[in-house]
Order: sequence, then C-alpha cells, then structure tokens
Amino acid sequence: MNTPSVPLLDPDDTLLSNAAVMIPICIAELLSWEPYITDVTKVEELHAMRISAKRLRYTLEIFA
Repeated sequence: MNTPSVPLLDPDDTLLSNAAVMIPICIAELLSWEPYITDVTKVEELHAMRISAKRLRYTLEIFA
C-alpha cells in the first residue's frame, strides 16, 4: 500500500478543521494493513504498518 494522497491543509483554517482532514486519513492508512496482522512472514507489510501507526501517533500529538 502506498501512503494515501493527502489534500493540502489550509493554514488559515481552524486547527479542528485541519485535524478533521488528517486524522481519518491516518486511521484509514493504519487499518489498511489489518490483513497482515496475523502473518508474521509479511515483514515488509508489518513494518509499513508500524510506520503508519507512528504517523497516526505523531499526527494526534501535533493536534493535541
């Protein structure tokens, strides 16, 4: 899976509006790796899932 296309955030918009754009994208990206969770042989996919989780965590921290 590739990183989903992210619409440009509007720096003049509210923090809440920008969070409402970014957070669902990050959640969807993380959940897209669900089929690989139980297969330990899918090393690359599991690594990408960990990166997606970090991306979500960092996004949540920024908007906190």
